[in-house]
Amino acid sequence: MKTLILGIGNPILSDDSIGLIVVRRLKEEKIKNIEVKETTTTGLDLLELMRGYRNLIAIDAMKTGKFPPGIVVELKREDIACALHLVDSHTIDFFTALELGRKLHPAEMPKKIVIFGIEVSNTTTFSENLTPLLQKKLPEIVRRLKKEIERLARTEVLTLSELK
Repeated sequence: MKTLILGIGNPILSDDSIGLIVVRRLKEEKIKNIEVKETTTTGLDLLELMRGYRNLIAIDAMKTGKFPPGIVVELKREDIACALHLVDSHTIDFFTALELGRKLHPAEMPKKIVIFGIEVSNTTTFSENLTPLLQKKLPEIVRRLKKEIERLARTEVLTLSELK
């Protein structure tokens, strides 16, 4: 089974689209043994996207106020509340959905999970464009994530958020 890079976001809410934009750029890089998908869904809808992959690398916008826009952070399970799409007040959160998927389809769900959050500033303005600062930092963000993904792929050990 391969590794899935999943970009998550809303394409019409300015910086909230960063996860989608980054995975489009990563797809152009053609990283070996990696499949790239993007989604605007959350909760249980993510289960079908994840099925059949050994590893999952999720990329989502986050808004903590602790970092300047454009900073990439590897999130731990306890940090997940700052990711904009992995926690949703209208449905179940990412880890609850994953646990359910592992109960329903244990052999088909990712065993290893790594989540990268990208600090953003504007997620409320209707726009298909990133804010100028985030747009300027986009090449650096893509480079950093490509380097991290290649490192993880080389070691084949994705250990950050393995659930028991």
